[in-house]
Amino acid sequence: PGFGLTLQGKTQAAAAGEALKAKEPKPRLVISSPMLRAKETAQAIHEKLELKQQILVEDGVNEVSSPFEGQTLEYMASIGWELYDPEKAMNIEADLKDHETFEKMSD
Repeated sequence: PGFGLTLQGKTQAAAAGEALKAKEPKPRLVISSPMLRAKETAQAIHEKLELKQQILVEDGVNEVSSPFEGQTLEYMASIGWELYDPEKAMNIEADLKDHETFEKMSD
């Protein structure tokens, strides 16, 4: 939450918008999650596409859940941000077994 695009991310979003503008048929709508970086990406693409219709922000459009969801920045830094390392994912699932879960809270 609250993580905006980096300069590189802004450049990539603008490039994505240019690439989409060259496609046929050209996109007629941009949909975004409510997350800041997603909205910034959508805005950059929207500007390149020169669309009249506003960006549609949908709460249901979110990131894929992962075992790392809800982890602190400190924890993520401690594992070197290795999001796709299955061993790290297994370790965090083991670390979380004693944490509160929705299922435990609803018992």
